Amino acid sequence: MDWHNVLVGHMQHSARDPLRDHAHGRIYRMTYPARPLLQPAKIAGASIDQLLENLKLPEDRTRYRTRRELRGRSTQEVMEALDRWLRQLKPDHPNHAQHLVEAMWVAWGQDHLDDALVSRVLASDQFKARAAAVRAIRYNRHRLSNVHSQLEQAARDPHGRVRLEAAVAASWLRPEEGHRILEAATTHPVDDWLEPVLKTALASLRGRSVDAPVWQARPISRDWLENSSPRGPRSTGEKVTAPPAIRKPAWDCPQPSSRLLRDRNG
Repeated sequence: MDWHNVLVGHMQHSARDPLRDHAHGRIYRMTYPARPLLQPAKIAGASIDQLLENLKLPEDRTRYRTRRELRGRSTQEVMEALDRWLRQLKPDHPNHAQHLVEAMWVAWGQDHLDDALVSRVLASDQFKARAAAVRAIRYNRHRLSNVHSQLEQAARDPHGRVRLEAAVAASWLRPEEGHRILEAATTHPVDDWLEPVLKTALASLRGRSVDAPVWQARPISRDWLENSSPRGPRSTGEKVTAPPAIRKPAWDCPQPSSRLLRDRNG
């Protein structure tokens, strides 16, 4: 839709500006002549089984609205239907990994995320699915039982996106636990994307400011992390010092609302 106004921009001008044209405009509808129009998926009033089938559709916003609808349904009915739906998935389907991720979001939306499903997604051959599993672990570590070993596994993942998610999750743990995850993430070469995350995570575990020069001047390496450990240096190398703590570490804060965190992922 194009109102063809004299005033151009994202509301830098008042909606009541006298130059704003409320009477004229142009409406465009772009179509692909050789292909029929998309039929909107049924969401409101659809059965739970139909909603779960919607999660296989390619349109992201359809899947998003479907997950929102499922969160308002009976937890017991959704979880029973989700269990049946998971058993019917075909491992050889090209989108199998995405289907598992969608199932993980649905279970999370019902506050019933379990280790078995997370482990299944974490074992996917698709790095995006593994990274999604690590993010789910970060927000649900208080209800999962295998968090540390799963995060350490992710920190050694061959793909940098998964290692990055593990490093972020490590910053939410207690210092000793989180530091082991960060050390595991350095078993592979540290790229330009991961290095600032490792430094920020390490500063968070120590309750320090990441803006201080000491955190920025030296490249990340396994030796650098070991010498920065809360346990102190493991060798005769110089121990990195940091400025005074300026905030409360994440691991020492109350658990956030799971409902709020779920909404971040739809």
